[in-house]
Amino acid sequence: MSEIIQGKDDIAITRNAVTADVTFVIDIDSIIEYLSTNNLKSSLDPKEPTIIRQHVYIANYTPEFGLKVASSSGARVTVPINANIRWRATTVSNNFDYTIILYKFKKLSTGQDVVSVPSQIWSQNPIGKKVPMVPSGVNANEDEPKVIFVESQDSYFQAIAHRPGVEQYTWFFAAYDGKKLLGYYRYDPYVEVTNN
Repeated sequence: MSEIIQGKDDIAITRNAVTADVTFVIDIDSIIEYLSTNNLKSSLDPKEPTIIRQHVYIANYTPEFGLKVASSSGARVTVPINANIRWRATTVSNNFDYTIILYKFKKLSTGQDVVSVPSQIWSQNPIGKKVPMVPSGVNANEDEPKVIFVESQDSYFQAIAHRPGVEQYTWFFAAYDGKKLLGYYRYDPYVEVTNN
């Protein structure tokens, strides 16, 4: 795939690269229950988020490695060198009950950077292109799908895997119930960049 990437020095780079899609699937109900059971509170300070070691699943897809899913505090995302890594987050209900917003990436390992610092990128379908969805009220026993077409919008943070190695990092994220902030959290997985 050929695409234009905005580098950290605001230089547009064009390259052929593999895209690695990384999605954090976060179980907010379980996090809130765990904190409550252990007499802990969700942080309301974005600079000091509550550290989460469980109830986060990472779905990682690259054409080379296929789909991998991990769910522990030592989880590892594996991507090939020069891959464009796209980070997104959602809840187990696909942001229906709660909404997750990634807002800060921080390297925890020492040494040379394995990936660049991610930047926010908004991606939209081409003008006029709409995607199908099933409208409310449709039953699952229909003989054929009943769909409507809507414009969709997607956002992600993107980084480049520029050096082989393993690096621990943290993503800070905010959880909302509608407009109500539930808290600020962080999760600390690893990223491995391979020469393959």
